[in-house]
Amino acid sequence: MIRLPKNWKKTQDDLGKFTLDPNKSDDENGTWSININDTDPYTKEADAKIPVGTVMPGVIISGNYEGDRGDLLGGSRWKDGYWTLEIARKMKTGSKYDKDFVAGKDIYMWVAAFDHVQTRHTRHPRPVRVVTQQ
Repeated sequence: MIRLPKNWKKTQDDLGKFTLDPNKSDDENGTWSININDTDPYTKEADAKIPVGTVMPGVIISGNYEGDRGDLLGGSRWKDGYWTLEIARKMKTGSKYDKDFVAGKDIYMWVAAFDHVQTRHTRHPRPVRVVTQQ
């Protein structure tokens, strides 16, 4: 599914101020995703109207947040060279794909990063330890 923004200038503005310098932070209010309703299917004609080198979001938000996908609520923020990620979910989701959290028992998970690349995503090299309380 190849899509382009309906309004590439607005999409660019929504990114906020950003830099490709890894030692500097992007605008913490920037939006690096786009809703599928704000896109059209790819055409050569629409693509030709977008200047070469234009930076666009790497994530298209589509579908409803229900089922396993709807079990998570969260967000992330990049500021001063660091990511902060907050995620919430029920201790027991009932999904065959989830591991239940048990009060007083730690669980380990990995985090994948999608850093403006189409492929070759990275993951956190060591697991994140989630500590629950009784």
